[in-house]
Amino acid sequence: MEEQKFYRYKWIGVLCAIMLPGSAHFLAGRKMLGIFLFCGFMSLNLLRRFIASIPGEPFGVLAVFLLFVLVVYVTLLLVFSWRPIRRLGYRGWILFVLFVPIFNHCIHPMIEFFTQNVAGFNRVAGSTMSPTLCPSTKSPPRFADVIASNSWIYYRNNPKRGDIVKFRVYKEDGKADPLLWAKRVVGLPGETIDIAPPYVLINGKRLIEPDIFRKISESLDGFNGYRFVNSNNRIDLPITLGDDEYFLLGDNSEKSVDSRTFGSVKRHDIKSKVIRIVFPLSRIKEIE
Repeated sequence: MEEQKFYRYKWIGVLCAIMLPGSAHFLAGRKMLGIFLFCGFMSLNLLRRFIASIPGEPFGVLAVFLLFVLVVYVTLLLVFSWRPIRRLGYRGWILFVLFVPIFNHCIHPMIEFFTQNVAGFNRVAGSTMSPTLCPSTKSPPRFADVIASNSWIYYRNNPKRGDIVKFRVYKEDGKADPLLWAKRVVGLPGETIDIAPPYVLINGKRLIEPDIFRKISESLDGFNGYRFVNSNNRIDLPITLGDDEYFLLGDNSEKSVDSRTFGSVKRHDIKSKVIRIVFPLSRIKEIE
């Protein structure tokens, strides 16, 4: 049997592990260990997502602990990937480089199913929910918030007032936006909604409970109150919601495109509840 030739540069194994966790061990001849290390990496990622999507302070602490475990796991995986791997030749490298994205594409449906039906992580892109959820900024420099959302919490329960939800929005041509939007539930089915700046009126009464609405309306903690949309596209208020309709508003009323513009949102278009911020470390907290 022809003797296998190995690279003498151990950093090549680390490079392979960066592209695909466990691949260095697999290419070094320890195939089962390589598969196990990859499965461990995926399992820790999905477990962390799941735990972070469960309401309650203990689960928030556990999610932070799992982040630490994941960082340690990846660090050790890369350290132990500093090993000689079998020579692949130019054909082998072409196949490996092609295999990595194809393999990732094959497991993507599983991750997407988990994200849509169990728990998802998303980076905040805009400022419509500031200061509750903040995007990245250049001055001062800061990372965008990464939020954990829970998709299964609404399988049996309906959204509550004050929940920040991710929901589907439809364009003018009737096609759904591929990205889910995040806004706060203000009006519930059957209620009449109006705005008397800086307050929202529910059936003619000022909305001040839960307490987050009092903070927004009274411009506390960085909020700026509710107001009308400065646009010709706004809907006519007051509006009475149907039996399966919700009125959603952004916390940053001045910059938010929400139910003041596109109207009420159907129950079946509300997909998940935002539970907490999981990154950056200085912003980790459960959503109020």
